[in-house]
Amino acid sequence: MERDAQLLANRIALLKQEELKTRKKIEETRKRAGEVMKLKQRNNEKVQEKMEKMQYDQMVSAQNRQRIMALRKDRNIEKTKIQQSILMSKHEEARQAKLKATQDQARKQ
Repeated sequence: MERDAQLLANRIALLKQEELKTRKKIEETRKRAGEVMKLKQRNNEKVQEKMEKMQYDQMVSAQNRQRIMALRKDRNIEKTKIQQSILMSKHEEARQAKLKATQDQARKQ
C-alpha cells in the first residue's frame, strides 16, 4: 500500500511537471503569436505607406505632366503670335516697298 501511495505520488508529481511544461509552452505560444501579430501589423503598415507614397508620386507626376503640357501650349501660342507678327511685319514692309516703288515711278513720269 505504501508502495502504491509512493507510485501515485510520483505519478502526480510527473503530471504536475507535465502541466507546468504545457503551461509554459502555451505561454510561449501566446507570446510568439503576439510577436507574429505585431510583425504582421508592421508589414501591413509598410505596405500601406508604400501604396500612399506610390499614389502621391503618381499625383505629383500627373501634376508635372499637366504643368509641362500647359507650358508647351503657352510656348506654342506665343510662337504662333510671334510668327504672325513677323508675317504681318513682312507684309507691311512689302506693301511699303511697293508703295514707294509706285511713288518713285510716278515722280519719274
